[in-house]
Amino acid sequence: NGDTANLVVLYAYLDRIGISFPKAQALVEKVSPPNLEDLTLLLQKHITSVPFENLSQHEHSASSELKGKVEFLACAARYPSLRVHESLKKIVFDRRGGFCWEINLAFAWLLRRLGYSVRLGNSNVIKPQSEPVPGHLCIFVDGLGRYPLLVDPGFGDAPRIPIPVEYAARIKDTMIGDEYTVIANDPSNYYQKKSQGIRFDSVLTRARCRGLANSPMVDLVGMDKHPSVPAQMSTPEAIYLFNSKDDCKMDCEEFRCGLASVLRKSEQNFFSQKRFCFLATQEGYVFQGKNYFKIVNYGIEKHREELQDETAYRRSLIKNFGVEL
Repeated sequence: NGDTANLVVLYAYLDRIGISFPKAQALVEKVSPPNLEDLTLLLQKHITSVPFENLSQHEHSASSELKGKVEFLACAARYPSLRVHESLKKIVFDRRGGFCWEINLAFAWLLRRLGYSVRLGNSNVIKPQSEPVPGHLCIFVDGLGRYPLLVDPGFGDAPRIPIPVEYAARIKDTMIGDEYTVIANDPSNYYQKKSQGIRFDSVLTRARCRGLANSPMVDLVGMDKHPSVPAQMSTPEAIYLFNSKDDCKMDCEEFRCGLASVLRKSEQNFFSQKRFCFLATQEGYVFQGKNYFKIVNYGIEKHREELQDETAYRRSLIKNFGVEL
């Protein structure tokens, strides 16, 4: 029946993100009510287990023939959707990753099944010198304190802790030391359109402990050289606009438009221009780009490996991320 099927998926999901069976059983049976400690555990396990990747929206060629055999077959693009069952299959059973529309919808499903009060929110990502762009989904968790908690494992450079939507409060990331602050949205900032100033009441900001050196944005935007670690915390930067009162439906028009913008083929959309796969670690991140794999710990590039062909690319995905296309 449906309840049994959901229970199977729930336990498989918790196993997928590295939750031990005794802990999973306690979570599923609600030995303790939903709480901040468990929410933080689920978030951090998720971002260090489920990669942020765009591989489904790209075609992948077959590997070169070797001794009359082809190790990896060609793969057609399989575009992500807003159907949560498809995201659950991909993340839990295919052991893949995804981007925010897949990761956050799946994580919201997980939290709801574990008894958390969850709302979905629309978000526009802030860019330097241009208006914020649509294409992001965030999560709010209610009932664990005075303020809603912003939770966002599906953001590429994801916050690693739940963030109270309490204006001006400084929240420190216990994993890598970054600091987050939620502030009221000033429509005169960030090159917003009038409609964005009306739509969004809040802004998430971040001060980086090690600057961009410990951020996968270095690779997503294609910086020529890995930056050095700065001597002090960076000044806060605005990340994205959101509305703390949102309670959006999974298939709402804003989400459909946001997903379409991420899948749009355009030189300005890096999702469509190159394939990538990366994963947060306790110390930093691991990243696979167009033709290389790298490891970054505490802002320092510790390892870099050039991937000469499709065979090397696919083998690296399996070895470093457990991803098979």
